[in-house]
Amino acid sequence: MGFGGALGRTQKDGKPWIPPWWFSFVLLPLMVIAEFYVSQVTGWRGVSSSNVEGVSWSEVSSDGIVLHVVRYMAFYFVLVLPIFLVRRYLWEKRQKQGSEPDEKGKDEQP
Repeated sequence: MGFGGALGRTQKDGKPWIPPWWFSFVLLPLMVIAEFYVSQVTGWRGVSSSNVEGVSWSEVSSDGIVLHVVRYMAFYFVLVLPIFLVRRYLWEKRQKQGSEPDEKGKDEQP
């Protein structure tokens, strides 16, 4: 499931899907760490970066991993996760407004 698939996903009750806590705090950091090491071996640094020659597993270095993980997680928590949280908030707000009776209508009786 890509980003668009995650945005279109809903729970059984119709609520927009939000990534679970274990994804954001456990799985994603582990995937970022794995990506850091694999990118050194493959030489692929991302779509917008030029490829470099890969190194063997024995030459892989941990230099810069903390900064890499911090930048990636900051991107996720500041730009990506809020999209899901705002969608859920707006959905719940619409549901709440739709279920409450109109207060003006109660006061005006013919």
